[in-house]
Amino acid sequence: MNRSLPHAFSERGQTFSASFAEKNVLRPEWSGTFVFLAGLLLAALLGQEERDSVTSTLHVQALAVGLGLAGSVALDFRRGLRNLIRTDLVCLSALYFLTYVEFLFPQPGFDEAAETYDVLGASRLVLIAMACMAISRHFSFRSMVHTMPPSGAGFTSKQWLWLLWIAAALGYLHMLLAVNFNIVEIIEQMMRPRFSQPWGRGKFGDWKALVYELSLFIYLIPPVYGILLAKRKQLPLAGFVAATLIALLTLFYGFSSGTRNVFATYVAGMIGAYLLVLPKLGLKQVLVAALLGGGLLYVSTKHMLAFRQIGLSHYLEHGIENSEEEDAAFFVDANLLNMALVMDAIPSRHDFTGWDIPYNALIRPIPRAIWSGKPEGLKVGIEEAAGVEGLTLSITFAGEAYMSAGVVGVVIAGIFFGTLCGFWNSLFRGRWDSFSRLVYAAGFFPAAISMRSLFSFSTAILPIFGLLAISAVLRRTQGQPAIQKRKRQRIPETLSQTKAGPQGGDPRPRSK
Repeated sequence: MNRSLPHAFSERGQTFSASFAEKNVLRPEWSGTFVFLAGLLLAALLGQEERDSVTSTLHVQALAVGLGLAGSVALDFRRGLRNLIRTDLVCLSALYFLTYVEFLFPQPGFDEAAETYDVLGASRLVLIAMACMAISRHFSFRSMVHTMPPSGAGFTSKQWLWLLWIAAALGYLHMLLAVNFNIVEIIEQMMRPRFSQPWGRGKFGDWKALVYELSLFIYLIPPVYGILLAKRKQLPLAGFVAATLIALLTLFYGFSSGTRNVFATYVAGMIGAYLLVLPKLGLKQVLVAALLGGGLLYVSTKHMLAFRQIGLSHYLEHGIENSEEEDAAFFVDANLLNMALVMDAIPSRHDFTGWDIPYNALIRPIPRAIWSGKPEGLKVGIEEAAGVEGLTLSITFAGEAYMSAGVVGVVIAGIFFGTLCGFWNSLFRGRWDSFSRLVYAAGFFPAAISMRSLFSFSTAILPIFGLLAISAVLRRTQGQPAIQKRKRQRIPETLSQTKAGPQGGDPRPRSK
């Protein structure tokens, strides 16, 4: 037998490993960042020109930022399709959606509402935040790549289903308790007006608030189902059908709630996890997923706003004619206008709030049942600063950072989230087992929802710790095949690592 033959296969395995790792780097391209920064700079310059209306200026700014972001994505595509499924792109896309997407469409009446406020100044804050995020996402954390433990790398199909059952049981427990475990009643309550459900958390809460916090496990259901969908051929038919029903219930819950950012997070988590786990990811699958996800978000953004105050059941029965949003334009959150209202009051009428917002955001997950002396709220609330009553305003993390420390606060917050995205990408760089991808996709939820508010971040990261805890329990109670399989599936990031270390060889499972 030719002794060089094993060496030839080894070299081929090394090349395969390095090639796969190179296509799974989860890293932005500097050339793409320069294109995006050019789009931001163009948007800033266009904001200085005199135009017929503020709306027309915001329209051209939205086009410039959108084209810059699209150019950045196109250049990142050179490292493969999976390199586009990154947390920094999730954050930038979410912030773009929250601030500029609505100005791609006509906005009648906006100029009248914004004529006395510096909306273009608010737009500059968003551009600064985006620029800081785009640059700081390149901060390297190569030493963190090998730190994540192999908690569930070798999950069997049965364990994946158990993971979904546990997440659903914990997530919906507060609803089941509120309606005495009546599933039909849960669906009927979901279709009622916003905040009228019996399972809503009270302002101060008691021990039941501890159960309510378990509802965060619902955010794990979409990404887990996305992985099950990609592995559907390995699952028993009954288990897959049951998992599909739970996933549909979760999507229905997100849609009927009228909270668009929640529904968008569900959709993004499911699609992101599905694409990450597909063994053969092609452009066709990405385009179909993008069109499906984009269509769902467009339709939901339009219709959820129409029924969130009257309830989905009333909306289906009477249509939109009885809602207040009959003639409304495509509306997201009017974040730029809300930010302008706050900028008009701070620091002219109110001082910068300093650490008040970050501190309250940090302690938000702690239930009052545990900490009775927990602060009741901000010293100067967003609505108070904006001078409105009876409304809940969203101003994005950039607006909240401005309330804290002005433009300096916006820069710090932008660098913080960009660096955090770079860390998360680095932590999972080169990992291709399904569990690591699930944990990575679970990070899309806190990444996206934090763009809307800093207060969501500390709470939104809790499901990730819960996921790791559940996986550890499953591994202990149902065996530990994960560690052995992890050693086979773990691939080096570069070809030099393959030649230098013991991790070389073909990462594909070998038959015994």
